[in-house]
Amino acid sequence: MAVVGLVYLAAAAPLGRVLGPGTSVVAAVGAGMLAGGGAVGLVARSPYVRPGAVGAVAACGFGWIALSLAVLASGLLELTAMGRAWTVVQTVPMGVFAVLQARAAATVIGGGSPA
Repeated sequence: MAVVGLVYLAAAAPLGRVLGPGTSVVAAVGAGMLAGGGAVGLVARSPYVRPGAVGAVAACGFGWIALSLAVLASGLLELTAMGRAWTVVQTVPMGVFAVLQARAAATVIGGGSPA
């Protein structure tokens, strides 16, 4: 997440043109992703698993997906066809990680495999 955020920040202008929302939106998303990646890194570096922190990371992932799809459905941003496709595609890995994180948090809290 942090690496993608750095890419968004470094290439905000060309990505803004290709995806459609403009430089400032891409840069803001990149900054958010960089901050989020840093937070995930802090949670991952902990010497023991903090289920609440892992659950919060998963919740943020699900929130990212919901926000992405809401922006797409609302037409809030004038996205190009590539931008609309990217908005959908980028939710897939986020969803996979969020599900895995939620399952991990549930396993630690429940002491076994989540149902």
